Amino acid sequence: MIGPLVTVITVTYNSAKYVRDAIESVLHQNYTNIEYIIGDDCSSDDTWDIIGEYRDERIKAYRNPSNMREYPNRNKALSMASGKYVLFIDGDDMVLAHGLTYMVTMLEAFPDAGMAIVGYDCNYFIYPLEFTPEEIYKFQFMGHGFLGYSMVGNLFRTAVLKEQGGFPTHVISGDYYIRLKICLHHKCLIIGGNPVWARATPGQASSNVGTSKGFTELLLMNRDVIQDPLCPLNDGDRRQALANVLRPAARRIVKDLLKLQWMRSITLSRALGWGWTDITKYFGATQDHSYMSEHNSTNLLKMDLARNPFSNNYK
Repeated sequence: MIGPLVTVITVTYNSAKYVRDAIESVLHQNYTNIEYIIGDDCSSDDTWDIIGEYRDERIKAYRNPSNMREYPNRNKALSMASGKYVLFIDGDDMVLAHGLTYMVTMLEAFPDAGMAIVGYDCNYFIYPLEFTPEEIYKFQFMGHGFLGYSMVGNLFRTAVLKEQGGFPTHVISGDYYIRLKICLHHKCLIIGGNPVWARATPGQASSNVGTSKGFTELLLMNRDVIQDPLCPLNDGDRRQALANVLRPAARRIVKDLLKLQWMRSITLSRALGWGWTDITKYFGATQDHSYMSEHNSTNLLKMDLARNPFSNNYK
């Protein structure tokens, strides 16, 4: 049986060193009902020539006449997507041969989930886990969080991603922000298995989160969704989530003041719209990241997914 059409999107910019790995990992999927959109953002190296070497009929490739930057280019590719699901594999990432089969199988089994995210390896979760908006927000802001900064390992329902208007283009980590916004409206499925492989390279959006600008934008994004009227947290949890998010900012402001780094302190205070009352309030706030999910909504013993879907590969 052929599964639903899946759109795989690879956006590239000067990715010549690794783009062959990315493309071939997609073309060698054992899940074959795919359309593959490759959008090159006016690379100045051999990326476009390498893309042109591949003649697979599933590939739709374009090259921007000028550099659009990452998120506008993602949105351009997304506008061309016609699959039920969409997976982003960037020019320096790879998806394992069984990856799409596994992720599609999981998301098909949970029709209320807006996206599937690969969770981190640990010994206290049994995947898959389907979180309600309230649970995922508690986990993100009052626990240890699943919504990281990398796009790889996220299978989206295309309609869900498009209903948000695609990726915001005014922030460094638009992929993180869009997942937060999706979780305001939809359940989120966390899966295990590591079906993808992400390579960390300079210039990625995720590598910029640790900069001063990235730190400030992350604070503003987190505060924005916690204060959103649609935020699923109750008033007490919302206050605690804000304390968890904003206390590091207050500490950084005071630390910079003590180091006589006035401009850094003033810049962050102004970005947050804070006066001294806000700084002292959150400087002394108590952080609490102890939230853990109290249940696993999936009974693996009663589901076909409890069986290894790839067992036939090993006979």
